[in-house]
Amino acid sequence: NYVASEGKQQEMKFYFVSGTNESSDMVPDIRSMYSTMYNDGFTADEMDTVFVTNGAHAEWFWAQEFGGCYNWLFDNTIISVEEPEPDSIFNISPNPAQKKINLTSKYPMKKIEVEIYDSNGQRIFSSTQQFSKAIDVSKMNNGLYYLKIKDQNKIYSKIFTVMK
Repeated sequence: NYVASEGKQQEMKFYFVSGTNESSDMVPDIRSMYSTMYNDGFTADEMDTVFVTNGAHAEWFWAQEFGGCYNWLFDNTIISVEEPEPDSIFNISPNPAQKKINLTSKYPMKKIEVEIYDSNGQRIFSSTQQFSKAIDVSKMNNGLYYLKIKDQNKIYSKIFTVMK
């Protein structure tokens, strides 16, 4: 009886569905599990039970009930996100990178200050250079990096990946 011994570990949803013709223990077992979970902190909004008269342990029964289960489980769940407008100030390519990264922009930038930080927040690269100059990343380990550029008084940043 894992739920009774461990209690609620995190937010999740459970949908119990059974046909009354599955087995003599199925409906009482589901009711018992529902009660145990409710007593251990799950709410009625996190659990649902459906008992279908004449339902049986068969593919046709599960196919018939799948739509209702899916709709209940994923109701109020975001299933798509509109793509945000791309940051059009500058781009990094290639991303992921192996040896060098290049910066491109449709806005004129000449001399910039560049800083690169690793995933621990440590600055691992700093340079004042021409915007068009490639940046060597060949000695960096695989991982995510934060690149910050300063052009005059404006600061821009992006994340890039090194993957060899």
